Amino acid sequence: MTKDSKTQSIGTEAEASFKSDGEKLGQGQGLVDGERRRRLAKLGFGVPVLMTLASRPVLAGQCLSNMMSGNLSDPTRGQCAMGWSPGGWSGPGGFPTPATWSKIGLLYGNLTAGALPNKFASYTGGATLQNVPAALNKDSLPGATLLRVVLQDPNTPGLDLTIKNSNLTRHFLCAYLNALYSELPANSQLPNPPFMYILKSQQVLDLAGGLAIPAGAAGAPSNYNTFFDSTWV
Repeated sequence: MTKDSKTQSIGTEAEASFKSDGEKLGQGQGLVDGERRRRLAKLGFGVPVLMTLASRPVLAGQCLSNMMSGNLSDPTRGQCAMGWSPGGWSGPGGFPTPATWSKIGLLYGNLTAGALPNKFASYTGGATLQNVPAALNKDSLPGATLLRVVLQDPNTPGLDLTIKNSNLTRHFLCAYLNALYSELPANSQLPNPPFMYILKSQQVLDLAGGLAIPAGAAGAPSNYNTFFDSTWV
């Protein structure tokens, strides 16, 4: 995908501004104490236990995807981290940054000259629903709808009613972005230790295609939104 060179430059600067914070978060925390892990394992929880490891809350033991049968089962994925919420992906003022979007091959938006880079309104254009798999568009929004707009908080003042009510698309899209970032090489990610989301991108697409949420997974069997809400903070 061709990206505006100016936007790439902005993304690099934004990434650098957050790198120092990410490094600080990783300092002195290291891995969870082995004894603590053994004690948790003895408890035999059916659903992974939430704990904090570096910059992301992490699920001890198996990823949620390991609870799923059939083609979603993946025994090679050990510990997984909670992802970022739709609001986190939508806003440029925290993390993920516009640079994070660039890393997964999507354009957050073009920064208006002289505008503040941490403001949503400072950007124009950007990736649309046409730039991601159609299966994620569960609410049949127009293909030209900006991804960062879809991800906005439904309570955002002035948000179009159609987008406000598109919670299913918002949740599937957010899970997909988390999965894409998780699948990047560890040395290209900012969190320390490397970020591994609970689901892979193909698993998100499998769910979008109609695969049922397994009874053993958090949020099941109510609905997809509840399930995805359980996979990010």
